[in-house]
Amino acid sequence: MTVFVIGLPNALRQRLEAVARRHDVDLGLAMIAINKRGHLVFVPFEGQACADLESFSQGCNWDQLTVVVLPYVPIGTHLQESLEVLHENGAQLIAPAAGVDGWPVTGTPHALGGNFHDELFDALCAALAWNAEIPPSEYFLKAARRLKDYVIFNDALDRCDEVHVSRHGFLKQSSTLLEQFCRKKGRLNQTLSSLFQAQNITLAQSGGMQTTIRLVKNGRQLGQALTSNLHVKDGDGTTPHAAPRIYFQHLDKDEQFRLFLLYVGPHSDHVIDKDYEWTHS
Repeated sequence: MTVFVIGLPNALRQRLEAVARRHDVDLGLAMIAINKRGHLVFVPFEGQACADLESFSQGCNWDQLTVVVLPYVPIGTHLQESLEVLHENGAQLIAPAAGVDGWPVTGTPHALGGNFHDELFDALCAALAWNAEIPPSEYFLKAARRLKDYVIFNDALDRCDEVHVSRHGFLKQSSTLLEQFCRKKGRLNQTLSSLFQAQNITLAQSGGMQTTIRLVKNGRQLGQALTSNLHVKDGDGTTPHAAPRIYFQHLDKDEQFRLFLLYVGPHSDHVIDKDYEWTHS
């Protein structure tokens, strides 16, 4: 299978390329970005998008080619003619409308990003039948992209996608609850334990691994290290990959809330010890 996407925002390039690789798909892209005046435009210009499509299509069988034309930048005559030729000769053409069947509306150019990118990515994966392969780590990454108070340490998700598929629902539910907790800056009308218990998810505050976070500023540690055993879990008495664990911490300091995600993955007993640069006074 070969896929060419016209009008993909630059911010989604790496994410889409990663999913395409997992599906062994030859992927071509014509990118768009926001120019200095706040308008969506092709990068570097539409003529290049047309040339890239024609070059890409010459190297594949057109009856195995799918071209997706995203609806966020107008298509000129030359590019439209190239699309018609491909479609008439066997290529599949997907040309969605913004605001229909799950395809997002951009709103103002300055509103681009955040939810728009996530909704567009989901809609594009669904149109290409790639949804089943979106890795569970993406649940957590999406939340952190939306919330500045959500900190994912650099290796926290290294083993997330190793969790058995039967536990992916647990990971998705837990990511939603953690995002809710962070969005409210920890100010719930219930205990953290009851938040998870309402979804039949076990929150443990002892046992498992101990995690340590040191707040550092200008090379010096601020106060005592933050130590915790806080985690949510699913599956006991089974294999590590079918017994996922999610370790996190949270704090409210200097009127700044933070949710720290330290580990998501199979049951493990390794040591977690992190430094976090605290930039607030």
